Amino acid sequence: MRLKRSNQGMIGIDITSSMVKLLELMPLARGYRIESCTLQPLPAGTMVERRIHDVDAVVESVRNALEKADVAAVDACVAVPSGLTILKRLSMSSCWTDEEIEARIPLEVGDDFPFPFNDVAFDFQVIPSVMDHDGRQTVLLAACRRLDVDRLADTVSQAGLRLQAVDVEPFAMARALSVPARKEGGEPQWCTALVDIGATTTTLHVLWDGLSLYSRDTPFGGHQLTESIRDHYQCGWEQAEAIKRHGRLTADELAQVVAPFLDTLVQHITRSLQLYEATGHHRDIGRLVLAGGGSVTPGLRERLVLHSDLDVAIANPLRSMSISDDHHWQWMMNASPMLLTACGLAMRSRT
Repeated sequence: MRLKRSNQGMIGIDITSSMVKLLELMPLARGYRIESCTLQPLPAGTMVERRIHDVDAVVESVRNALEKADVAAVDACVAVPSGLTILKRLSMSSCWTDEEIEARIPLEVGDDFPFPFNDVAFDFQVIPSVMDHDGRQTVLLAACRRLDVDRLADTVSQAGLRLQAVDVEPFAMARALSVPARKEGGEPQWCTALVDIGATTTTLHVLWDGLSLYSRDTPFGGHQLTESIRDHYQCGWEQAEAIKRHGRLTADELAQVVAPFLDTLVQHITRSLQLYEATGHHRDIGRLVLAGGGSVTPGLRERLVLHSDLDVAIANPLRSMSISDDHHWQWMMNASPMLLTACGLAMRSRT
């Protein structure tokens, strides 16, 4: 029996290529309190290129995560991965209402999408601080296949939760990050380069004022390091994963197994940063934040400092939050870099 626990919190559910990450937050007068948190592995083949392939298996994993975390809340938010989302900036009349903007969007995007607009789910946000010389406003459009949204919604519903919102992954991550330094006029001084190192993909998001200016996926992630460990030790996949997460490798083992992985990963990240600069964006990157399971790989932060000449930090969105159960504090701090998206989702207001 649960006593004295409110169900007014929000559950952020981040469904990645290899696991379900769940975080329940309770909003306070100042900040948030962590109510529950867990990581639940997904069966192999459940996800294909970050799309839900086996809805029943994902629902079962979400239910297991809810039971393991012993959540009290019933409201949940999920996110469409950045690789399945199209972000586009549109210039529109500043006199238009939201209804007029919504009606105009299908005409503005034309044939820009790789699928019929009738199959598109979209949302938009007016950026009031961005005006051109004609007084027109900038509208940020986020769109994806309706099927992807429907599968996420069905998953949440079948797991017994009440869906509050389907967000976009980079927006949720930006919400969870600290607000960068601002100029006197209130505008951010610089962008944040967020590098999310997942199991199969490493993604660069360039964030400014809570918005995503640029995203790029690279098909390289923590599974490559697991494969190297498996080959080196001639062991099974689960044992290799355990060594990666909890093993204490010697200096020779780090040099033979981890160093080649870091070399390739840093090359991919550096290349993505160079491509952002080549796009002609006029906003400079002021810091680099690492997230995801691969962000804590020994030596990665130090190598990126040398190669990027940026201030490099590992994301810890939970550091300033209180917690209902202090016994799990250290585990949550260790898992915090993997919980950036789930945290941003749990921080959303109710619709």
